[in-house]
Amino acid sequence: ASPNYFEITEHIENKELAAEVVNRLSYEYPYKKSLRVKSRYSVSEINQVAGNHYKKTLAIPNFAQGKKNITPAEKGNIYHEIMEHIDFKEAGENGVSYIKKALETFIKEDIFLREEIDSIDISKIADFFQESLGKRAVAAQSRNELFKEVPFNLVKTFEGEEVIVQGIIDCFFKEGDGWILLDYKTNYIDKSKNRAEELERIKTAYVEQLKIYKEALEVSKNEKVTESYLYLFDVGEQIKL
Repeated sequence: ASPNYFEITEHIENKELAAEVVNRLSYEYPYKKSLRVKSRYSVSEINQVAGNHYKKTLAIPNFAQGKKNITPAEKGNIYHEIMEHIDFKEAGENGVSYIKKALETFIKEDIFLREEIDSIDISKIADFFQESLGKRAVAAQSRNELFKEVPFNLVKTFEGEEVIVQGIIDCFFKEGDGWILLDYKTNYIDKSKNRAEELERIKTAYVEQLKIYKEALEVSKNEKVTESYLYLFDVGEQIKL
């Protein structure tokens, strides 16, 4: 129970002093909410607070996993790092054959471990470059207008306080007068469920995240992001937001 400050001060004869004691003892800091707000947030934290608690990677059944010592989250990182390191133009022109050679080189250069590469499906990476979005990205690299794994700091108002949101944009490229934003996802898609509903659930889960990426890119480039996409490696499908 809250203390009764009037009982504490009832023996103080000076009423003005007693009132001042009560006033000070009962003081409440007016910015208590600010004490719960950090100065820096990751994009994922902001996305979760916005109500999107969908985990970055759903648990994949054992039969659908490669090596059991590679977790779904680690596998997601491997896909992202491969997309960062491979040459889009070569992958677009030569597909699986180039990707296999590139991955062997990455292993020799200690960028990846053998078991990491063995845990992923190379064809899923090659499939990206056969999609219209992948072909557009390849064309952008040919124009030197493709950017990958770009970090950013964005000042935003969050819960009434000014905070810095930090993140990394997987990929973006210039096309015409605007920018195309692309975010890779390795979420497991349950094939036994309605495909459209599964895709819509993932889209809803990441919409706030992509909005932050879009704002960060527009602020840094002072130009419009005209299209934003999620690319789902598990089913080889692009989702426009």
